[in-house]
Amino acid sequence: MRKLMNKKGFSLVELMIVVVIMGILIAVAIPLYGAIQTNANNKTCGSNIKSIKTNAASYKTNYNVNATEAGIAAMFDDGQLPECPLSDDGVHNNDYTITITANTGAATVVCQNAGDAKDHHPAE
Repeated sequence: MRKLMNKKGFSLVELMIVVVIMGILIAVAIPLYGAIQTNANNKTCGSNIKSIKTNAASYKTNYNVNATEAGIAAMFDDGQLPECPLSDDGVHNNDYTITITANTGAATVVCQNAGDAKDHHPAE
């Protein structure tokens, strides 16, 4: 019998150690990914809300009348309000509540899930 001088490959113990380390890394990474995704969605919606408010102020300045939701939407390149990002429950919607102040024409904007009054992505 010939002895193999050059053993190639990994032992079962070495492979199990690698699998355990990978499992630990994945267990840590998945919750972090979810938090990063939620934070990005909140910042996107906050940015959209600021754009809507800016367009409402521009509309008031340009036309000397308070903006309407359609008027604000028309000021975006595609003629529509930007979409809310995915909410916490995974629903993709375009549900902004826009209130225009009568005297100043300033817009109060809230992004919320359909059917509830909770502000899911407040602007900063």
